[in-house]
Amino acid sequence: MHLFLDLEDTLIQPVTEGWRGISFLEANIAKVMPLVRSAKAVSLFSFALWKHDFENFQTHARPLIEAKLERTLFMIPTVEMIMSFVCDKLGISEQNTDFSDICDFLGKGGAFEHFVTRLEIDNACLIDDAVMDKSMVVWKNDKPLKIMICNIGECDFG
Repeated sequence: MHLFLDLEDTLIQPVTEGWRGISFLEANIAKVMPLVRSAKAVSLFSFALWKHDFENFQTHARPLIEAKLERTLFMIPTVEMIMSFVCDKLGISEQNTDFSDICDFLGKGGAFEHFVTRLEIDNACLIDDAVMDKSMVVWKNDKPLKIMICNIGECDFG
């Protein structure tokens, strides 16, 4: 399984002063660690990470997150990358689509569903604080893609 983790209110406290002083949500970290340990790959999927601030994230937060999870992060898409993948999947113009459109019409879970269909994986799981639990199988190139979306407050991962 390829595991995707949200940042704010899932792994860390909301970021208000930049990526230098992140504060982990220890209870949530403990909750997801069984999945982190067993996952084929661990990535992030966050609406808090923008291209203009990516270098600061890479320098200050990424090493701390990887140390805490005891895993190297495989993929860290920015909001702009997520939007590009989703717009391409839906066949809509990225230039005429605002981030708020994606949030309002698809939500985090819907954006994730469209995002992962663009990847070369067969099993994806998102853990997030702002999603409803959902499980589905979609067909991609005649192969099944299993997608699970789990709310960190509702699921038990042990």
